[in-house]
Order: sequence, then C-alpha cells, then structure tokens
Amino acid sequence: MGRTQFPRFLLGSLFAISLALRLLVLGANLYHPHPHFFEPDSTDYIRDADNLSHGKGLRDLEGAPSLRRPPGYSAVLATLFALRLASPTSPVGAILLQLVLSAVSVPLASWIAFQVGGMRPALLTGILLALEPSGIASANFVMSETLYTFTLMCALVAWDRWWKCPKTDSLILLAALSGVLPLIRPAGIYLPILFSLLILGFGPTSTRRLRAALLFLALSLIPVGAWLARNYVLLDSTEVSSIGPWVKALFAHTVEVRAGEASPQSAPWSQEFAKEQGLPVARAMELQNAYFRETVTRRPLFAMERFFLNALAMVGAPNDRITRLCLEDPPDLVGGSVRARLSWLRAVGPLSLLLLLGMVVSLGGIACLPLLLLRGRAWDPFRRSILACLVTVVLYHWGVSSIIQYQADRYRIPMIPLLAVSLALGVFDTVPRKKREFF
Repeated sequence: MGRTQFPRFLLGSLFAISLALRLLVLGANLYHPHPHFFEPDSTDYIRDADNLSHGKGLRDLEGAPSLRRPPGYSAVLATLFALRLASPTSPVGAILLQLVLSAVSVPLASWIAFQVGGMRPALLTGILLALEPSGIASANFVMSETLYTFTLMCALVAWDRWWKCPKTDSLILLAALSGVLPLIRPAGIYLPILFSLLILGFGPTSTRRLRAALLFLALSLIPVGAWLARNYVLLDSTEVSSIGPWVKALFAHTVEVRAGEASPQSAPWSQEFAKEQGLPVARAMELQNAYFRETVTRRPLFAMERFFLNALAMVGAPNDRITRLCLEDPPDLVGGSVRARLSWLRAVGPLSLLLLLGMVVSLGGIACLPLLLLRGRAWDPFRRSILACLVTVVLYHWGVSSIIQYQADRYRIPMIPLLAVSLALGVFDTVPRKKREFF
C-alpha cells in the first residue's frame, strides 16, 4: 500500500488550494492600515539579515560578534534583501516565499501519510493542513518556523528516498537536510544524533546500518560544527544560540516562584543578564545554565509540574495569530481558564471553527500516537521506519520546547504536519473497514 505511486494531481491540487488560502489571509493582513508581519523575535532576524546582506556578519547592537540567533533563517532573508526582493521595512517578498514553502509542506505531509496508509489518510492529512490555522498564520510573520517546518518535511521525504534506494547520494541529501535544521532553529540541535539512531534501528536491512549511521552523523554535524567553531573562536562559547540558556534560566525562575523560594538578585532570567552584570556573553550563559541545573536538581517535582503544564499548553492552547491577521479589531485572549478561552472563541466568530480544527489536529495527533505504535508492530519494515521517524520527531520537539515559558502555541508549529499525519492514520486505522467507504 505504501509503495504505490503518489498521484501527481493530488500533489498539485493540495498545493494550489493551500497556497490560495494562505494568499487570502495575506490579503486580509495587507488590508490593515498596519499589516502584521513582525513579532518581537523578528527584530533579531532582520538585523542579522541586514548585516549579512552588507557583508558584516552577525553582529549585536554594539557591533560585536553575536550568537543570539543561528544564521540559517537570517541567511535566507539576507539573500532576499540582496536581490531586492524584500527589505527590512518591506518584507512582503519574504512573506510570499514563506507562503509557498508553507503550501508545499502540505502535499509533502500528505505524501508521507500516503506512504504509510494510502490515499484516504493522505487526502485527510492534506485537507487538515490546508486549513490548519497555525501553519497559515505563521507564514505571514518574519519568523523561522515556516522554513524550519519545510526543511523538516523535506528531511522525512529524504528518509523515504534513502530507505527505498540506500545509496550514498540519498544519504548525503538526508544528512544535509538534517544538518541545516539546527542553523534555522536551535531546537534541531540533537536531530542528527536521533536520525543516526533511527538509521541503526530502522534502516533497510540491505545496507550496513552502522557504516551508514556513522557516515550520516559525520556529514550532518558539519554545518552545526562549523557554527559552533565560529562561536568558540569569536565568543569562547560552544552554544548554538544565547537564547537557549536564557530560556532555561526563565524556566528555573518560574520553578523557584512556584516553590516559594527567593530568587537570585542577579536575575539570570533577564534577557539583558550579561549587560546588567557586566559579564562576557559566554560567562553569562554558563551562569544561566548552572542556575537551571541547580534549580531543577533542587526542586525536581516542581520542575516536572511546570514541564508538563508547558507541554499541555503547547498542544492544547489555541493560536490567536490568525485572528490578528484576519480581523480588524480582534478580541484579546485574556486569562488561561477554560471558560476564558471558550468565551474568546465565541468572540472571534467563524474563525473559531478554524481554531478548533487546529486544536483537534494537535490534540488528536498526540492522542493517536500510542495507537499507531501499538498497531505499527504488525507493519512491514518500511512503514515502521516512517512511523519511528514520525514519533521520534514529534516527541523530541514536544519535549525540548516544553521548557519554554511563553508563546507555547507557536512552538508546536513544526510538529503540526506530523500530528496531522498521525491523526489521519489513527482515524482510518480505527474506523471499521466497512465504514471506511463513507469517507
């Protein structure tokens, strides 16, 4: 079932429909007197891209070398700036590119579902992702989620290509795609290691798995290795980004507050911790990491509580970006209670249907994972390998992002295509065979 040819008309149709819906949202956004293209993090990306486009490298506001953000997304923006297709003040060209990448991610996810479950799960996956509001909205902002998600989907397609034809060129492609992910978002830092383990455990039996895993790992670590070497030489640090230690310090501070403990007066959770304390960036990150480790070790139960609450918020909270793009005067999402969220959903009108769909995709996709793992034991090795990749990537991103204290709904975006695949496979795996004809 998973080995037949994927219909090209379905690929083209899903892409066209997805792109049309995203362009409609862009049109609604452009209709505003002041379109919404920027989030707080956008400033970092635009500054880095502007510096790169002028050959200055990555610099902070004082002109010193910076590792605040990895260079992948900013390099794409810099290319568009250099080609005059976009600019720091007019990013519409970059947004159009992101809309295309977001639309392409829809048939890619549908294709993955087709490999495992056939036409019906593939079609349902495509419909869900074409309408899913988080992916639509994120493509309208100068943020790295859309590029990262697209690259991640390409990596999974490359896994299929390598599994079916385990040659060196296919493995190099898989390594290249996996290797650039940490340069787009720091969350991808451990994916090369995970994929090498997947090769060992689920690679085709016709290849030497250990040799393939080692070659893959060596190649996929080259991009991030070069970036870490640059940071070590210029800043005496081996961090991918200075955001990581700050996020962990913020998590530790929340744990301390929950436990009723006094927090350090130096406030290592401050974004300006290095400047406030007069410390080199590398030393400040060391102190933030130490603060995180000490707090979590001292209060493991409170840390676990905060972690699981963050994980639940990531997949269960509605994403309000689509309302800002489509509504002239969107209601504010105030309060975290269920009643407050239901009241907000009623206030946004018809868009609440899309928001509810997004929550069904994220929560339903997570709920279907145990079922798929149970049923997958009887699948053939190829389908099991795809399932192993899907589950590993979802749980990894869910885990590493659950220490983040803010904008939780934003960090589920790279997981959304795979959660849609999981939901579609779960639906058609649980529906009795005779009733599937109605779908």
